[in-house]
Amino acid sequence: MSKCKLIKNGIVYYPSNPTGSTYCCVGEQTSPEERKRFPLSNWNKKREYELAEYEKSKQGWLLPCHECKLTENTNIRSQRKVYNENLENVTDEDTNIYIAKIMSSNVCNLSCRMCGPNASTRWQNILKKNPNKYHEQHVRHECDETDLTYLKQFVLTDKLEHINFSGGEPLLGKWNEDIMNYLKIKDYCKQLDFSVVTNGSIKFSDKWINSINSCKSAHIRFSIDGVNDVFNYIRADHSWDKLLDVLQDTASKIDNGVDMNCSYVMQALNAHTYCNDMNEITTIFKELGHSNMDLIGEGVQYCSDQALTFAVVHPKLREKYNITELAAEYEFSLDRYRVFMGQMAWQDRIHNTSLKEHNSDFFNTEYYPQELIDAYYYKGVQPYV
Repeated sequence: MSKCKLIKNGIVYYPSNPTGSTYCCVGEQTSPEERKRFPLSNWNKKREYELAEYEKSKQGWLLPCHECKLTENTNIRSQRKVYNENLENVTDEDTNIYIAKIMSSNVCNLSCRMCGPNASTRWQNILKKNPNKYHEQHVRHECDETDLTYLKQFVLTDKLEHINFSGGEPLLGKWNEDIMNYLKIKDYCKQLDFSVVTNGSIKFSDKWINSINSCKSAHIRFSIDGVNDVFNYIRADHSWDKLLDVLQDTASKIDNGVDMNCSYVMQALNAHTYCNDMNEITTIFKELGHSNMDLIGEGVQYCSDQALTFAVVHPKLREKYNITELAAEYEFSLDRYRVFMGQMAWQDRIHNTSLKEHNSDFFNTEYYPQELIDAYYYKGVQPYV
């Protein structure tokens, strides 16, 4: 089956400028045809389009849904399956919004290696001072009071059952805290399954904590892609010590029923420490009284820069790191490796760091040609392949 109720009963909110909102955050287009996005002010037109797409999904896979199709072909539960289960009792005639993903801004204080200027204003500021050909410049965008009014009218209602905040950094989003406080005041939190993905650089305010603790169920997911120096290298402008302090502070404030876990994005920069990372991070969360791990699969969907995927990790290194099976779907590419080395050189100069100190295997001629290793030392900017 290809039918997806998320098209009919879900929303991914983006500010009207520059993109507008849609129904799902999974899937990059493989054809010129794009999934249409709409400002909330065009709500009726948005719903007309999405309800028509929902009917089409009953007949076969929509082009924007190819990632869920691929996921299901490998016998893994896709987002479509997960949310169809959540919406199992919702009839075809019911067009209310039950599931909302709120991405109210791209304001972020970090410049994580696998991210980019589309999702981080910190990245945008770095690019303004250090332009390159790897990344296009983007602009800051945030929810405004007009959109907030539409959200309250159509989304933040007594029908809403699931709400997720992501970013940017959600704790820096201008209205996110107020949205949760509004839901608490309206007494809607008691029916909500709440989740947030945060980079763990900012402590939750008392207002956030009070709203979270009042939800039917709640999940706080911290983005952690390594431990100690690996974390520091990947999560530029953050630190492992600061993260541990935020984890301790959060654990001391949330109710026992609130789940606190980790989202780990597998990528080239943590391939060599993946097994150790899993053990250490799991131990940390158990000591905090939270033992669940939420492992996000490495891929274009989460690793926004394809030069950071497992495609740059040599097959012999995959064996060495014990990730051969995890990396199986990514064909090794020397072209990607060259771009990877050039990009890391650019970021290392900005952050005064060293890829060679981080993982010297990327500089080993047993695995990579010397001329491509030299891309790291190139003082100009290498174009994408």
